[in-house]
Amino acid sequence: MTFLNLALLSGLSLAAIPLLIHLLAKRRLKRQPFPTLEFLRRLQTHRMRQLKIRQILLLILRTLAVLFLALAFIRPAFLQSGSKAQNRTDTIILLDLSASMSARRPEGIPVINARSAIKEIINSIGNESRVALVVADDSGDRDMDWYIPGAGNVSWIDRLETDGRSTAILPAWKRVAELFKSSASPDKDLIWISDYSDILPDSLPTLPENVSLIRIPVADIGTPLNVFVNKVSSTIPNAQPGSVVEIEADLAMVGGNAPINVIVTANLDGRRVAESEVTLSANNQTTYKFSVKTVSTGLIPGELQIEVEDALSIDDRFPFVVNIPARQRVLIAGDDYKAIRYLELALNPKNSGSGNYIVDLVRGGLQGIQLSNYDIILLAGLSSPGDTEVRLLQQFLGSGKGLWLFPGNNIDVPKYNRGILPQLGIGPILLDGLSGTHRKKWEDFDAGHPALKGIINPQGFYDTPEVYRSFVVQETKTDRVLIRLSDGSPFLLESNFENGRVWWTSCAVDTSMTDWHISGIFAPMIQSGVNYLITGYGRSQPEIACGEPVFWKMPEKAVAALRDVKDPMDNLLPAVPGFHKGIRTWRTDMTNWPGHYYMINGEGIDLVKAVRIAASESDLSVSETELSTLPGNLIKQNPGESLSEALIRMRHGREISWWFILFAVMALFAETLIAREKRSPVSLGAAGSGGAKKTE
Repeated sequence: MTFLNLALLSGLSLAAIPLLIHLLAKRRLKRQPFPTLEFLRRLQTHRMRQLKIRQILLLILRTLAVLFLALAFIRPAFLQSGSKAQNRTDTIILLDLSASMSARRPEGIPVINARSAIKEIINSIGNESRVALVVADDSGDRDMDWYIPGAGNVSWIDRLETDGRSTAILPAWKRVAELFKSSASPDKDLIWISDYSDILPDSLPTLPENVSLIRIPVADIGTPLNVFVNKVSSTIPNAQPGSVVEIEADLAMVGGNAPINVIVTANLDGRRVAESEVTLSANNQTTYKFSVKTVSTGLIPGELQIEVEDALSIDDRFPFVVNIPARQRVLIAGDDYKAIRYLELALNPKNSGSGNYIVDLVRGGLQGIQLSNYDIILLAGLSSPGDTEVRLLQQFLGSGKGLWLFPGNNIDVPKYNRGILPQLGIGPILLDGLSGTHRKKWEDFDAGHPALKGIINPQGFYDTPEVYRSFVVQETKTDRVLIRLSDGSPFLLESNFENGRVWWTSCAVDTSMTDWHISGIFAPMIQSGVNYLITGYGRSQPEIACGEPVFWKMPEKAVAALRDVKDPMDNLLPAVPGFHKGIRTWRTDMTNWPGHYYMINGEGIDLVKAVRIAASESDLSVSETELSTLPGNLIKQNPGESLSEALIRMRHGREISWWFILFAVMALFAETLIAREKRSPVSLGAAGSGGAKKTE
């Protein structure tokens, strides 16, 4: 047995009060003899003995009643297996404040249930125990250090609110371990409060010794109805004002049994450009498409909105950005000068420099060139790219740009296979050339690909190039073959690298390998491919989730000074200069809300970014299987038991204070019955002249 409120242990001294009252109230008698009453003494001796026994019994019952009440206030409890006898326990509350905690569920909103749970936790710990708060996110800016809860000092609980950030257990778990290191208490508790709807890691780091983990779910098992936008992609056939932009959105619904109809509206640059009714079915994805004619160039903010009554409203709006570059900066580099000239003429047929492309030509490698100034790189016949050039290309692709590789006759195949190709996720080259007698044609092509749509006729009525020799690369599962030759080898292959895309053409732009560059399809295909790789049409913008930093590309001549960024709530955030993946950037943190973030007075190209909540937050399903696989003890309340009582039972065993209250009531009841007992009347008859009399 242990006591949960040892601070009131001195209250046991109250049990001495009935004894003191008895001693103070006891009358001191003086004897005065009366000979005529001597015959009554023997009769009264038996009666007085009974009275003394009753008085002693009343004293014992009154003392026990006070003692039992004092013990009830000290809160005795029976220790169970694994229970803690110590009253001083350091408790850390690991709290989930992600977007899903604001969902409307049948049992209530989880974040409101979490606030109530924290108040119960405060009530369940001892007066001298400490509590700390760690929010399950990356930054820790909402954490609270150790403090001793005082009377009424719970106002901070009502200020706990969710935002768009997703759950991040691992960094929060590390902060929990650091806090426990500063605790000298032998007993430590970690109480994890969450809706447990997010995807959790397979394993969590081991907690320090003497730490007990208790989990409190604030959402019932099940999947409430929720509709959300999964992603948005855009198709831009050419990069000019007045282009028709095709926007495609993937809508999803989780929970629910029957199909539902929702209203979807689209806004672009502050204008409503589309509205439609869409039918969604449970646990399926539906594609919604619309087209809009642009009136300007640059980064154009847009938003998709779903009008529906569902559990989570924060994901019913999806911000996105459409990129319509005014004039694209193209770098054509390499050792194959003829190929460089053919590519330049394909982009600017009149060689006037007044078209849609600003083309720079470089004979040789990429060292010493500021690649961030360009939107795409066409690498024509670079014989053996070095490690430095490979790193520059990786950084270039990581920023969301495009790369088109054209091998030359003199490339070093072993170096390509050891260096640039595997570093970019392509290859290796399997075959170096075929004899001129084995001519091949384009036989299979992806006519539905955005870059080939409208250029290659599905019926085959086009100027068909021939290939004499080619560099065949090994395909992977993630590669997409856009054009395949008659022998089955890929002629044009697409591969993704981080946020960018890479195209590989299997032959050089040279008459010894193909006649493609002198065919009528060459220039339209080069232009369409460059547009595709620059604007990224046909794919969604790089996703930025709430809570993640936003990077803004810094122009080469920009001053590396602080910039201001306006968030969707019209708050000003600082943008700090630095480097990201080798590129000079400004960095903005505190992206806590979904929407558009604007750079103010910035000189860079990227003036607006779209930030959304993590897709994992939209799936509100909670399964009993997932809950059972998590570490720690899941709180289980008995019927009629409060959360604080359940926590006390799990920490220190079953509290038995009510038993002592019952014993105190029984003792008082027995004392009342005995005290009201009437004495038997004694008939003295006629008073004689003799006897004895007791006087005070």
